Amino acid sequence: MCKVIFYSFRTNKSLKEFQENKIPVFVFGSLKKDFEKFSKILEKDKPEVVLGFAAVKSKSRSESVTVNRFGRDRKINRDGQDYYNLESLTDGQFESAKVPTTSFCNWTIYKTKEFIKNKSLNTRVSFIHFNPKDTLELLDLCKNLS
Repeated sequence: MCKVIFYSFRTNKSLKEFQENKIPVFVFGSLKKDFEKFSKILEKDKPEVVLGFAAVKSKSRSESVTVNRFGRDRKINRDGQDYYNLESLTDGQFESAKVPTTSFCNWTIYKTKEFIKNKSLNTRVSFIHFNPKDTLELLDLCKNLS
């Protein structure tokens, strides 16, 4: 058992199942405004693990890297490093993604890794895109981590 912070997005239709299983999830709605709140939680709680997740229609996968890109050609941080490696927490439950995303999921995980690095926190960071048919597997992973 370790101190874990889970996060997802308001569009995640499985959030109710996490509530029912007493798994607290920080929910992003407005990226910048909510990241301010999220970063304060990270700094205060100093978690050992941060696990973000979002539903996808395709196959479930664990992201292996987050890139300094939002959309086709915008950088998240003009002066930031090109990418950060992410940790896998799934022990093979979900295959590793071959190509990083550049949408909201990538933005939050990049900002999280950057914040943790700048604050010198000793926190493992992971992100999973999950197909709703794998919700029970993700719930089990979250229970085992917390």
